[in-house]
Amino acid sequence: RPGQPVLKNRRFLRFCLIQAFMMAGLFSYIGSSSFVMQSEYGMSAMQFSLLFGLNGIGLIIAAMIFSRLARRSAESLLRGGLTLAVSCAAIMLLFAWLHLPVLALVGLFFTVSLMSGISTVAGAEAMSAVDAAQSGTASALMGTLMFVFGGIAAPLAGLGGETMLKMSLAMAICYLLALLLGLSKPRDAR
Repeated sequence: RPGQPVLKNRRFLRFCLIQAFMMAGLFSYIGSSSFVMQSEYGMSAMQFSLLFGLNGIGLIIAAMIFSRLARRSAESLLRGGLTLAVSCAAIMLLFAWLHLPVLALVGLFFTVSLMSGISTVAGAEAMSAVDAAQSGTASALMGTLMFVFGGIAAPLAGLGGETMLKMSLAMAICYLLALLLGLSKPRDAR
C-alpha cells in the first residue's frame, strides 16, 4: 500500500526475512568452512582457497541465472529456488552424516551457489514492495537484517567445534526457515 511504513509492510518484511535467513546460511558456511575443510577434511590452505573460490564462482553464476529467469515469474522462481536450496542442503547434510566428503562438497557447492540467486530475487521483490520515498529506509533495514542474522548464525554453526555435519545442519535450518517464509503468503500481498 502506498505510504505504508516499512515495518508494517508484510510483503517487504517477508522478502527481507527470506534474504536474511539465506544470508544466515551463507555465514554459517563462511564462519565454519575453513576449520571444517582444513581440520576435518585435511585440506591445505591452498586447497581450501581453491574450493572457496570455486564456491564463489557458483554464487556469481547462480545470481546471473536467477536474474535472467526472474523476468518471468519472480514468486515461482523464488519458491522453486528455495525448494531446490533446501533439497541440496538436506542432501549435503546426509552426505556429511554418512561421512562421504566428496559428495558432501558437491552438495556444498550447490547449496552455497543457490543462496545468491535466491537473495537476488528476494532483494528485488522486497524493494519493489516499498514506495520510492521509503527505499533508503527499506534498503538499510534489509542490509541490517542480513548481517544481524548472519552474525548470529556463524558462531552458532560452530558451537562445540566446527564439523561438516554441524555446518550442514546450520545451513539446512536457515534455508528451511527461508523456504517456510517463501511458501507463506502475507495478507496484504499485491
